[in-house]
Amino acid sequence: MNFEAVILLCGIFAAYWTDANSVSPPKKARAEVTVQDLIEHPGNYNGKEVTATGIASIEFENTALRPPAVSRNTTNSAVWLELPELKPELKKFDLQLVRVCGIFHAGRLGHFGMFQGAITNIKEIKKIAK
Repeated sequence: MNFEAVILLCGIFAAYWTDANSVSPPKKARAEVTVQDLIEHPGNYNGKEVTATGIASIEFENTALRPPAVSRNTTNSAVWLELPELKPELKKFDLQLVRVCGIFHAGRLGHFGMFQGAITNIKEIKKIAK
């Protein structure tokens, strides 16, 4: 066996050994929370992907997620839902118990700064059974 063949075999073995024994970092888990958790502990979830449950409010200048016992007109106990546009098909979620998946930002306070954080990059809004 010549020198080049030995080097080639060492390279192949090293590549195989590295791939077979490497460990990928664990995938970041999405936090399962209530909207009340986001309001009470915003720093715990800031910048993190969350799946939050609450009552949706889907209307002009008031797209939000609220705890079930909170009135639609109360913004200091709600989280802004940052949607790129208010599509008509989203109205079916208005005043419904929903699950929203996205990124929570404690410092984004929504329309006129009236909310207690915002969920952005929303991937899913899904109605859930009460």
